[in-house]
Amino acid sequence: MSSRELEDRYDREEAEAIAAALGLTPDELDEIEYSIHDIANDVGLVFDYGVEIKEGAPQYILDKLARLPRYGNLISVGLVPGIRAE
Repeated sequence: MSSRELEDRYDREEAEAIAAALGLTPDELDEIEYSIHDIANDVGLVFDYGVEIKEGAPQYILDKLARLPRYGNLISVGLVPGIRAE
């Protein structure tokens, strides 16, 4: 397998995992622009990742995401279930 094929495979698997964490299909995830951010406590321990949805996402996708837990404008994807910053 070439390095390009491995990179494509990694990108596809990453997108599938993000889509699953958000309750979206991979095709729905393809419809939005997003970025991933660390969510850390005061001492820098990363306890979650957050997905920031960029402007322009279709309303039906925003409606699906509305029920998910958030940290400000970031949607929690649950790195460690049940662990939250104090």
